[in-house]
Amino acid sequence: MILDACGLLTQWNLDTLSFEKQYQLEWEVYVLEKDLFIFSKEPSLLAVCLQVLCAKQLILFVYVYLTENTMILSLIKYEQDKPLLHSEFISSDGGERLLLFFENIVEIRDPYCLEHVIYVESMSKMCKELSEINMESLAYLDLQNSEINAFINIQNSEFNAFINEKIYSMLDNSLRVQEVSKSQWTKYLLEKLNDYDKIRSLPSKPQIEKFLSDIIENHITDDDIIIIEPKLSSECSYEGSLVKWNLKENGKLLQALKLDENTKDWDFVSDWNIHPMHLKQSSKFIYRCKVLGNGDLAMITSIGLLIWSIWKKDKLIRLRYYKGFPFQASYLYEKDYNNRFVLGTYKSKSVYKTIEFVEFEAKKSNVEKLLEEMKECEKKSLPPPDFDAITRYCDEFYMDERLPLRELLDDYLEDKVIMSLYGQELISSFLKNKDYRMMQRLYKQCIKINIETEKETEKETEKETEKETVKETEKEAETKKETEREIEKEMEKKTEKEAEKKTNKETEKEAIDFLYE
Repeated sequence: MILDACGLLTQWNLDTLSFEKQYQLEWEVYVLEKDLFIFSKEPSLLAVCLQVLCAKQLILFVYVYLTENTMILSLIKYEQDKPLLHSEFISSDGGERLLLFFENIVEIRDPYCLEHVIYVESMSKMCKELSEINMESLAYLDLQNSEINAFINIQNSEFNAFINEKIYSMLDNSLRVQEVSKSQWTKYLLEKLNDYDKIRSLPSKPQIEKFLSDIIENHITDDDIIIIEPKLSSECSYEGSLVKWNLKENGKLLQALKLDENTKDWDFVSDWNIHPMHLKQSSKFIYRCKVLGNGDLAMITSIGLLIWSIWKKDKLIRLRYYKGFPFQASYLYEKDYNNRFVLGTYKSKSVYKTIEFVEFEAKKSNVEKLLEEMKECEKKSLPPPDFDAITRYCDEFYMDERLPLRELLDDYLEDKVIMSLYGQELISSFLKNKDYRMMQRLYKQCIKINIETEKETEKETEKETEKETVKETEKEAETKKETEREIEKEMEKKTEKEAEKKTNKETEKEAIDFLYE
């Protein structure tokens, strides 16, 4: 990673000596004290931490980028008196966290929103609290004699360090290494730090690939049809660390509940009859489900992969991702409006019915093709949704009088992260389908995002200018006070000298008067 004076960060591959990527920083010329570059585990995120010296004050710049397209995801700039020692990404079931280590304090920041921070007193305390969680399942490796024990108690350790999601401890003259699992870290955030942050992280591509692979290997009939999960025939639940999903009424009614941070109870959020209106009520729709680490619910259905979430506005269940088998016109209605006749009566474009409902089955070949597309995608995140199908059928695909595909497009257009990931594919899809209204909306949204970004930058600049003005004012006031104190001292000295002269003259006069007498 090479950082030049104009704020351009260049990534080079040392094995091939080839240029890979460039990241643009909002940067001015400072005296650089510390620079750290950290990739997340997958790696889909890059964190750039730069500590600089400005007007005898340490200032920390933190940038988080999407590695796929080098787009900036989040940034923060703040004064930090303590020098930055170390930084780490750690993965949890709910996504990544960025850890910044200073002397006697650790900052745990959300990389999707760096403003959200939790402070821990010290690295040693954090390591000890992590070690206390799930003590019966912890193990350590004694590097001195290669013995593996059931638990390592580091309460009295001489030294603790946290590197690459492992705790290193010095105890009894030996170095011991303890891995921190995702579930262990999640439990630490919830129980020790009460971190019930909003679900910002994107659905995990490896988790989806594992979900699809498990279906192909273990849940296929002799006819190559996906076996419907047995518990879907009655009420069933899929529980995550922050969100719980219930399926009722033979898998037709989806219900979402969120964990209350105070009472630890499951609070009702929303429910939705997600059985598509174009399918018979008796038709199979849901085949297998899995709750993801970020709380989303992945679902294999007769029309493809659906991912549900409560991440958006209005406290409603929303469709977050769709990838079909692929999606065909026959899934809905005859696309040619001239062929839409029911009992010989022509229906208008806005009001029509189907001649008969359609039925589909999810086959092994469909899931295999879906998994193949996932693996072939070079991106670390999920491949682009089926925008061609989504944009074409967004106003025709109904679930309980709601339009999930239309809502998905609306949510995507309002989300800067999603726009950074899939903006090019959205543009291509709108142009391909000649949806100029959505193109215009996308254009306006891009302008809006740029304006908001500029305003945020201006606010940060104003804050810095205000701080500098306050500092200069305080400095001027201090200088003025110092000058006044110097003047007072000079006046006191002058007064003392005059008094001394007066005293000397009086003494001389008294002596002369005495002699004349």
